[in-house]
Amino acid sequence: MKAMTLNSDLSNMKIVISPEIIGDLPSEEVNKKLFETIEVLFNEFGTVPEFGSKIEVDLFKFLFEFTMKEKIYSYDFDTLNIRLVFEKTNEVI
Repeated sequence: MKAMTLNSDLSNMKIVISPEIIGDLPSEEVNKKLFETIEVLFNEFGTVPEFGSKIEVDLFKFLFEFTMKEKIYSYDFDTLNIRLVFEKTNEVI
């Protein structure tokens, strides 16, 4: 396979991260905290969760666990779109 080269200027590229939840949808507060966790990972550490990784959301006396099921990339020459698809896999009251 031949090495690929990019013809665009990556310094102007935008990255759009779009988390989504499949299956049972949590409350708006849980949803917001999950998205904030992903935002901190990206803004502070330059990473996003990997396939199969789990994020625990602790809200009041409840613990919600989300597992990443898919990570979908698309690129349109100035924007890299990353869709992170999660499913709620555990809830502890």
